[in-house]
Amino acid sequence: MKFDDGTLLTSGGVTFINLPYQASGAIKPNGSYEMFELKSGDGVRPGTYQVTVSATTGGGSDGIPLVHLVDPKFENPSTSGLTCEVKGNTVFDIIVTKPPK
Repeated sequence: MKFDDGTLLTSGGVTFINLPYQASGAIKPNGSYEMFELKSGDGVRPGTYQVTVSATTGGGSDGIPLVHLVDPKFENPSTSGLTCEVKGNTVFDIIVTKPPK
């Protein structure tokens, strides 16, 4: 998982959506992620998916403000512009942008 400037996104989550089915995975510190439906290792069913990416910090009851690490448009499947087609064990390099300033 990378930003369009080449730096790694090192936290957050990815979701593949093909209703009613969806799979998700956490973004690791090295920018990689592994998708699964119910448990790690079960993979993703073949098909075409809309993709969302979410990465934030703060926003808890401690009063620290919510900060988006990626442009919030990537959190919604209708605005992310991201899709992928799964045909077995596949690697998808997802490129996102940082939030507007």
